[in-house]
Amino acid sequence: MGSLSLLGLNGVYPPYAERLPRYSTDLTAPQARNGADLEKACADFESYFLQMMFREMRKTAVEGGFMPKSQAENIFQDMLDEEYAKKSAKAGGVGLADTMLRQLRIEKGP
Repeated sequence: MGSLSLLGLNGVYPPYAERLPRYSTDLTAPQARNGADLEKACADFESYFLQMMFREMRKTAVEGGFMPKSQAENIFQDMLDEEYAKKSAKAGGVGLADTMLRQLRIEKGP
């Protein structure tokens, strides 16, 4: 398939691309694999994963009420899910960041 890219199938960045964090170092470089940037990247990835999970879970819930949700309410709900995801990841999340860190760290010799 090739390398991982944020470009969608039609060559356009997805709407969430501008909200993704930028890191000070190249996370593929060996010296970055043990640093704070890697820890932050793993924590941010877990937070984003949880946000997507919350969003998909919300789609399965039955909506009720007299009126459909407005665009403003949908935006607020997305922002709320983002904050829930950040708080969940900071509190330990589902362990994805820890697993990724263990997998990505370079083993040091004795």
